[in-house]
Amino acid sequence: MKKRTFLTFSVSLLFAFSAGNAMADNNETFVLDPEAKAAAEEIIQLSKQDQNAKLMKWMEFLENKKFKKQRKDEKALTAWGNMFLKEGLYPEAEEMGRLAYEAKSTYLPAIMLHGNSLFELKKLGDAAAKFEEAIAAFPNEKEAYLKTADVYKYINPEHALQVTSQYKEKFPNDPDINKTIGNIYYHENKIKEAIEAYDVYFKEVGDKADFDAQEQYAIMLYAKKDYDKSLALVEKILPKSPDAISLNRLKFYNLMELMQVQGAKAASETFFGKKYADTLYNATDYKYQGQLAEMIMDTAMMLSSFEKAAKLDPEKPEILIGLSEAYEKVGNADKAVEIYQKYIEKNAKTKGDKLNGLIKEGKIYYGAAADIQDSSKFDLRNRYVTEGDKLFEEVSKEAPESFYGPFWRARIQTILDPNNPIDAIKEQYDEAYKRMEGKDESYNNERKECLVYTAFYYFQKDDHEKATEYSDKVLAIDPNNKLAQNIKNAIAQMKK
Repeated sequence: MKKRTFLTFSVSLLFAFSAGNAMADNNETFVLDPEAKAAAEEIIQLSKQDQNAKLMKWMEFLENKKFKKQRKDEKALTAWGNMFLKEGLYPEAEEMGRLAYEAKSTYLPAIMLHGNSLFELKKLGDAAAKFEEAIAAFPNEKEAYLKTADVYKYINPEHALQVTSQYKEKFPNDPDINKTIGNIYYHENKIKEAIEAYDVYFKEVGDKADFDAQEQYAIMLYAKKDYDKSLALVEKILPKSPDAISLNRLKFYNLMELMQVQGAKAASETFFGKKYADTLYNATDYKYQGQLAEMIMDTAMMLSSFEKAAKLDPEKPEILIGLSEAYEKVGNADKAVEIYQKYIEKNAKTKGDKLNGLIKEGKIYYGAAADIQDSSKFDLRNRYVTEGDKLFEEVSKEAPESFYGPFWRARIQTILDPNNPIDAIKEQYDEAYKRMEGKDESYNNERKECLVYTAFYYFQKDDHEKATEYSDKVLAIDPNNKLAQNIKNAIAQMKK
């Protein structure tokens, strides 16, 4: 019995002694010798200039006999690895972390380095295992909990929150816990919960708030449509990182939503003028740029911006609408209608939606045709009228109770010869007027247009009785209508 007790006691002492040594090692500051540090710095420098040369130097580094002893030293390996990790050389950092861990598996900095490099390499499951190993071996190591939660927010947010609960039990007064919880909810897109957590964090730390947390908070305020508050925070933290694409983007977005055109224009020039890599710009960037271009009446930029947006996100409704309107503004009705048809195909849910789509497409042709005044382009104008008329005819058939079809058929046909009455146009106006029967006074402008054309038609046909009758109907709606007054005055003069 005594022998067993002594053995248990001995093992306990051994474990306590090992753990004590491990903690001492973990807290010890280690500095690489100048030659070892220079070797890593050379690899880092080459990575920015010549990848092949970097690879050759890396292989040489792994085999260099000068560093044979250090390649078995967990502290030297970890120091090298952290240099590589800081500079974004993640495969090299991971290799150093692995070797350091193999050299001494109880060395916390090696475990954390290996986990951090695996995380950066997107090997999330392996990274999580390393950080959980760190928690098991060093239950009072705060960074291990935070890193574990950081990994799990991507693969299992609920477990990430469980980890933060463990953290909170051990460190109840640490403000970083609310920052971590806010970050988890942020990545879950739970805006309300994230803002609540960050509010507690900011209240606790004041001006010492973490930059990334403030950036995420500004993004969430934008998502919440609190544009003024989001913009104010962006303006506060942007000087700390003036080239940050996310902050310059957010400033532009907020100013656009606040309709501060001149400010948005300046922010846009800064955002797009910084010449970030093309791959960093997204469809929403170009959508806002297109909307800004419309505000400042730069149709060329509007079209260019929405074309770029549509290339990146060809199905987003507001981008399709914007691109269609851009083509409409430059007078390309065919392309405007083609794009709008794509929008209708993807977004129309009811018969009414489809009919509204046909009306909109017809109006595009109408606007483009009406804008053509150059006689050399009358063939194009005539084709636009024909195409628009076909669409309005379809509306007339599909919705026989609606006045829109015949009303817009009459309108678009009028473009071809506005100075001479045409029987077919009068028939369409008559049909539209008939379909408005029983409708309230809000339709009086459309009624008036039908009656004015009919009065004009009869006047040109020398049917003065009918012309007077319809002019009176117009004046009953609009007593100051000039055309109806002129027709009546002209008829009165003829009778003298």
